[in-house]
Amino acid sequence: MRPLQIVVGGLVIVVLDLRFDGFDVVVDLIGWILVVKALRLLAVRDRAFAVAAVGAVLGGLGSIVQLVPGLTVGDGVLSVLGAVETLALTVVVVATCTGIIHVLAAEPRVVRHARILRALDVAFTVIALGLGSSPLLFSAGSVPGAAVGPVGAGVVLLLAALGFAVLIWFLVFLWRLRDRLELREQELVLA
Repeated sequence: MRPLQIVVGGLVIVVLDLRFDGFDVVVDLIGWILVVKALRLLAVRDRAFAVAAVGAVLGGLGSIVQLVPGLTVGDGVLSVLGAVETLALTVVVVATCTGIIHVLAAEPRVVRHARILRALDVAFTVIALGLGSSPLLFSAGSVPGAAVGPVGAGVVLLLAALGFAVLIWFLVFLWRLRDRLELREQELVLA
């Protein structure tokens, strides 16, 4: 398999959260390991891929907690772990796009898409993390005792949908570039 195919597969594993009787059937750590390995192969082309691999390591470390059987963690810990995974994914997206921009600099269309993806991912991450921790968002118009008000819930759902759309666009972008000679494993081994 080509490195970008492996990155796509690994991120799909990370994003899928299939649970059966409380057990995560698709372990995120496996996805993160695949992403790290593939990005390390690409790191010989550009240092940005090495930075992306470090982001994937961070995501993997954050997902290890999910593997401890019977461990119950509080909402605060879950929020921190969610933020770590969000930041890790953002580092992977931004650094991978940066590496692609450097490696395929002679192709303006690819560079433009990578820059747009990079900017959108950062914007949604900053907004999501900022609003996600805002007490005003969760109390605006809420019924007493409710955790999230209707305004907060709507904003959270909208941000989640837009962030997911950017992630899907990123995965499709990588998939389309998977056979590029500059990003193929055979070229990396021969170089």
